[in-house]
Parts: sequence; C-alpha cells; structure tokens
Amino acid sequence: MVDQKRVLIIGQAPEMVDYTDPAIPRGMNAEKVRAGLDTALRSLRERGYEADVLLTTTEAAAPRDVAAEQTF
Repeated sequence: MVDQKRVLIIGQAPEMVDYTDPAIPRGMNAEKVRAGLDTALRSLRERGYEADVLLTTTEAAAPRDVAAEQTF
C-alpha cells in the first residue's frame, strides 16, 4: 500500500487581511485569495495529494486551530 501524500495549507483567513496596507498588491481582495486557494487545492488533488486548507483568524488562535485539525 502506498502512503497518501498529504498537504495542509495554513494561513490567515482572507477576510481578516487589511487590503489597504501598501504592502498588499493593489487590487488584491479576499475573493481573489480564496480563488487562488481553490486553484491550489484543485491542482494538488489532481497531482494525487490529499490537500486541505486551514484558515485562522488571529496569530494567537493559529496554534490552537492547528492542534485541533483532525484531518492531518
């Protein structure tokens, strides 16, 4: 039996990002970020990976959210 390759993409929820920050590319928004994540997931799955996304709301919540993730 071949072990399933697994990927967990961890990041900040796109709705929590301040898109007015000059460090963020002009025109970027939560919808574009979510579309990119969907594309990345689809691509990984097409390549045989078991892939999922975990989006956190704050830096403080991230460790708890990751620890609670049961799929990986």
